[in-house]
Amino acid sequence: MGSLSAVGTFNLSGGTVTLGLNKPGGGFVVNGDLGMGTSRISGGVLTADFFQNGRRNTAVNPLSQGQVTQTGGSATIRRTVTIGGISNNDNFWDISAGTLNVTNDLSQGTLNDAQGGIHVARFSVNPGSFTAVTGYSKGRLTINGSAVVSTAGGLYNSTGFAGVVSDGTGTQTVQLPGGAGLIEMKGGSLNAGSFVNGGAANASTFNNGGASAAYVQTGGTASLGAVTGTGTISVSNGTMTVASVSQAGATVTGGVVQVTPNGTDTGTSRLGALSISNGKFDLNDNDMIVGSATPKADIVTAVRNARAGGNWTGNGLTSSSARNNPNHSTTLGVLSGAEYTSVGGTGTFSGQAYAASDTLVKYTYYGDTDFNGRVNFDDYVRTDNGFNNHLNGWLNGDFDGNGAVNFDDYVLIDLAFNTQNGTLGRALSFLDGSNASSNGMSGASLQRVQQHLNEFGGDYASHFLAAVPEPTTLALGGVISSLTMLSRRRRRHS
Repeated sequence: MGSLSAVGTFNLSGGTVTLGLNKPGGGFVVNGDLGMGTSRISGGVLTADFFQNGRRNTAVNPLSQGQVTQTGGSATIRRTVTIGGISNNDNFWDISAGTLNVTNDLSQGTLNDAQGGIHVARFSVNPGSFTAVTGYSKGRLTINGSAVVSTAGGLYNSTGFAGVVSDGTGTQTVQLPGGAGLIEMKGGSLNAGSFVNGGAANASTFNNGGASAAYVQTGGTASLGAVTGTGTISVSNGTMTVASVSQAGATVTGGVVQVTPNGTDTGTSRLGALSISNGKFDLNDNDMIVGSATPKADIVTAVRNARAGGNWTGNGLTSSSARNNPNHSTTLGVLSGAEYTSVGGTGTFSGQAYAASDTLVKYTYYGDTDFNGRVNFDDYVRTDNGFNNHLNGWLNGDFDGNGAVNFDDYVLIDLAFNTQNGTLGRALSFLDGSNASSNGMSGASLQRVQQHLNEFGGDYASHFLAAVPEPTTLALGGVISSLTMLSRRRRRHS
């Protein structure tokens, strides 16, 4: 069969339906063209090149509407699924069981769509001139139950299109917005090579408010590659795994958003706003830029809550890479854009431009006050200044985010400095008493340990040892007791 254009009801409960796989232009299922189309898939196998829901402009064809309810069976689409072409009626694909698979398979010839994948609320109505769009498509993809949805191409939500408009003297090709798109992840699984949630033109003057892109996850498991665009994401349950995320805003009230370990600029995320009231946003070993809509203090709090005293078991802005670091020497540091510039930043952070009012989050060593990836003399100078002048903030040595620079922060910077220099083992043996001699303690990082032990006494030693769980604590109680007595004697004579 070449194509199927439905106005009415298409039911598939068994058997096999194959459409147009040998046609040069591809075989279409058009569900809701000049009227309303309803498709119900409860079993069987459907294979086609394209599946379109709600194809027509409802200003011209007001009844155009396409709805798919899938409770089983298998739908395999070679190139593109479109849920809400130009129709602004209630167009949807609701899948609670079975599989929807977009294979992006061009083995039988190139098909006429440059963006293979799943499109939700793809288009708006071209206004023909430099005026705001007045007609928008509407689409919704809902995944629930045991459903499995995958696309070897991309996942696209309200991405818009290139349209030709008149400028009064001629014509220009401009990017126009998409429609009102919603992707709901309630259960099951979703896999996509990439996810564009909101086209750039949705944030332009062509959009008068009708274009929007929202991803809402209340359950299930989603793996989405790099997430880009101008839309918003909201997660209250389930797991959302991404290569990076760049959106106007993200809200986490439960569940987990996790960025896959990368550690390069391609893993950097960028959000206009970030709210975490519960759940976890896990950067792993990646960085992030958050816009001024979210105060820097909120980001500091989110990291401190997640860090949970160094165990990284709390909710908030977290890092599994820091939690799994056997030396416990890494964390998420937080600076404002202005602070970063004051210590050498040149307008680019992790491959992306930043503003003075942005908040920058970096996976790095404790003590790396200037985000250069190392602990050195300059970091100790800033930490000493913060301690002596009762300052706070990462730039001034407050590495645990508790609002003050104290001996715990010196523990953290010393721990990281010794980890970098390969002297952590010697520092531990010196502090736990298994080798308390001065032999082999001449390195700069080890001298810092001796200096801070002399300054802070037993509290420093016990917190340092507790920060690195190692089987090196033989006779530790007696050592700490002696160090505490030394500390008290120093205080009495100071």
